Amino acid sequence: LRSLASMVRPDTFLDIGANVGQYAILMAGSCRRVIAFEPNPELHDQFLGNLHANSLENVELQPVALADADDCLTLHLGKDSGESSFLPCANNNGSTNTLVAEVRRGDTLLRELGMSLRIGIIKIDVEGFEVHVLKGLTATLAECRPFIMLEVSQRGLEEFGDVGNFIAAFPSGYAFYAWRKIPGIHLVQELENAAAEAVFTGYGNVYAVPEEKRNVFERAIACRAKGLRHRQPAAVRILPR
Repeated sequence: LRSLASMVRPDTFLDIGANVGQYAILMAGSCRRVIAFEPNPELHDQFLGNLHANSLENVELQPVALADADDCLTLHLGKDSGESSFLPCANNNGSTNTLVAEVRRGDTLLRELGMSLRIGIIKIDVEGFEVHVLKGLTATLAECRPFIMLEVSQRGLEEFGDVGNFIAAFPSGYAFYAWRKIPGIHLVQELENAAAEAVFTGYGNVYAVPEEKRNVFERAIACRAKGLRHRQPAAVRILPR
């Protein structure tokens, strides 16, 4: 994200599965508008407090989840806020602590919000629910052709079903990049271009990049050190829980 933020300068960034706002806050300095989607009401006060602590006025919190249909679904709350999922078996989540959350089809909600067609980057971290989010954004992805960052877990792969469904969830002409572990004493990961089949058989953080923007993406990655470490800390303030 830090590489893309320094090179791409998207008009609008969508943070889907925003949690307490780490990604939204980081991208706020590079975008005109950030729209964050987080259905867990237990996180909203901390999210808004983080915006205030960083004096941000271009970030908007939507207290809903995105999917492929408007609905109300059971959200299974994990022991950690980042483990909550609409899928009861995600993250080996055996918690009986649940709540009912509003779910909206992405294309429909974005039209209601008056979104322009200049959505540059979308981050999706929804604990196995990725295929449903992507299906609900079919029109938006086709029109905007944004960079897409998504976390794909083993449970998420099961929801896609097979590599054909995985590829079909994106517009035509998208390339995929994934993190590869570099052998050695230090835990280092490097980003590399990968076939959809390879991305699907493994899992982790994946970047989907429109073919016409691959040169921009690769320049952004190359501007960082070759040993770019995954999950670098960001220079923002996050309030304690």
